[in-house]
Amino acid sequence: MTFEEELRRAFDTLTDRLRHELDGHASAALDALAQSARAERDEAVARAQADARRERDEAIAAAEAAVRAEADARAEAAARADAAAHAEETLREREAAWRAQLDAASQAAAPPPPADGESLTRLAEGIRAMAAATSLGGVLEALVRAAGADGSAARLWLLRNDRLTSWTSDASAQTEEVALDEDRAVAAAARNNAPALRDGVERAFPLTLAGEVVAVVDVSAANRRLDAPSQTAEALEILARYASRALEAITAFKTARAVVQTPAEPARGPSGLSDEASSAEEHTSAQRYAKLLVSEIKLYHEADVVEGRRDRDLIARLGGEIAHARVMYEQRVPRHVRERADYFHDELVRTLANGDATLLEGQNVVRRT
Repeated sequence: MTFEEELRRAFDTLTDRLRHELDGHASAALDALAQSARAERDEAVARAQADARRERDEAIAAAEAAVRAEADARAEAAARADAAAHAEETLREREAAWRAQLDAASQAAAPPPPADGESLTRLAEGIRAMAAATSLGGVLEALVRAAGADGSAARLWLLRNDRLTSWTSDASAQTEEVALDEDRAVAAAARNNAPALRDGVERAFPLTLAGEVVAVVDVSAANRRLDAPSQTAEALEILARYASRALEAITAFKTARAVVQTPAEPARGPSGLSDEASSAEEHTSAQRYAKLLVSEIKLYHEADVVEGRRDRDLIARLGGEIAHARVMYEQRVPRHVRERADYFHDELVRTLANGDATLLEGQNVVRRT
């Protein structure tokens, strides 16, 4: 073998060795690159999965919060609805109780004779008149008118400390005051809280407020129709019972309205339209409450009012009642309203003194600051 051949052979061997080494290095580099790519891919996948889980958890938490908020809102709405339903049910129950009492009084009467349809008409007219009345005096006036609608002589007696005082809607009319025992039928009706007999027929019928007898309506036998079968007497009892319920309803309504519409004295802030509206409402409520208090004094002490006007000694007769009503007025009406106007005194002048303020001058029990 020549030197040239040996040199070529050695060169080929070296070339093969270099090629083999280069292939090995290239293969190792490719493997390292692939491994690095796989690691980066796995890391990217892990990050993506973590981000996806976080976003999913946040979405779930937000959805749960929304569900809880909606559930709370529904629960609150349901609670308000339940409260409103309870209040409505209470009102319905009270109305049903009133109707049941009236129905019981109506059903207690025997069926009227066919020929006595006029009595039923008078009964219905009397009930309608009392239902339309908006004041205590209006109810009593409608009762007396209905009780005497057939020509009978009907009188209303107010009961106070075992004394009877005649009542009339005419403030200028003369009243009469007698001892309770002077009329046995009226006394029996007042003491027993039940219709009382005179000459074997029911003639006297009690009127009650909160279970206490406050008045008696007495119907005389001036008209022969009162001696008919018990329909007339029972119709009168229905009128008296309905009048009692109407008196209670008006008293409760006016008292509740005065309480609701007379709020506690508010903090005085900057003046504005809302303050002016609130002030107007407070003054209107104070006027209504003063009228309610003084009207009740006049209703239950009619004789003292008439005689006090005549003898100019209203305060001597009614000082205690006026002072008590004044205390109630000042408890309900805010001070800033009382400082601007004395509606209680104005109502005393208008209702008790019949517009004559001199009847109340110089009486410390009337005006207070």
